[in-house]
Amino acid sequence: MKKYSSFFLLSLVTIFMASCYKSPGTEITFDQEYVELDVATRSASNKLRTYNKVNDGLTVKDSIVINYAAKPKGSAINVTYVVSPITRSVTTPSNMDTVIAVAGTHYRITPGATGSVSVPAGSNFAKLPIEILDDNLTTGKFYIFNIKITASDVAISKYYGQVDYVFNAKCPFNIATFNGNYSALEPGYGTYAVTFSNVNATTVRNSNFWDEGIAVDYLFDVVAGTVVVVTKNGASSSSGVVNITARGNGTFNTCTGLMTVPYRVTVVSSGGQDNNTHTFTKL
Repeated sequence: MKKYSSFFLLSLVTIFMASCYKSPGTEITFDQEYVELDVATRSASNKLRTYNKVNDGLTVKDSIVINYAAKPKGSAINVTYVVSPITRSVTTPSNMDTVIAVAGTHYRITPGATGSVSVPAGSNFAKLPIEILDDNLTTGKFYIFNIKITASDVAISKYYGQVDYVFNAKCPFNIATFNGNYSALEPGYGTYAVTFSNVNATTVRNSNFWDEGIAVDYLFDVVAGTVVVVTKNGASSSSGVVNITARGNGTFNTCTGLMTVPYRVTVVSSGGQDNNTHTFTKL
């Protein structure tokens, strides 16, 4: 009898639960609505925006997205915002210097530091255009400003209505950066002019290695961030026939074109060696 009663009670509970809930997607509704800054909803590591620094006189176009967290409305939602400098201590993703981003110097927002955008009818987001003046950014620094939603036709998210917008710059690898006229510093000898020209997507050629007019190639490993002298045997020089080889990995700067490359020159007849490092500074 006890088992029967338990089964009967369980059946009643099951019937009651079934009467309260219907198939997902048919009657369940979300009765809250609010707007939020999309970037504010991301984890700390994903908030940072990194832009390519190209030095071409052009800006990088992006947008700050404002989300409408509810079923799309049949009418537009007006959202007002304000952008302001950071005036407090901030924590950035690493130990890089933090710079207060200046409108018109580091970035430009349309329509301006204060303004409004609309989430269109039938949509869940609006885009606030922002241009990054990448030519004016310095790599190794973080730039930061604050953006806050100040008014809206619907509620503003308590947690995601404002955010510190943090961005930095990097220079993408471009073999053309390492073409052109350079000054070569050779310790123990001095400085002299060299010209680098493109061989392929990861190799350049030095027209005046060792100040002897020897053409020598340099190979970049973009992933590892290294550059090495490509072996050249049997080159003619004032010291006789020489073999030129790498003496470890060198480094390069994708923004300035600076290269520091260790090398070894071996005089074939005597076995004498010049173990040195060239520093190439673009002119």
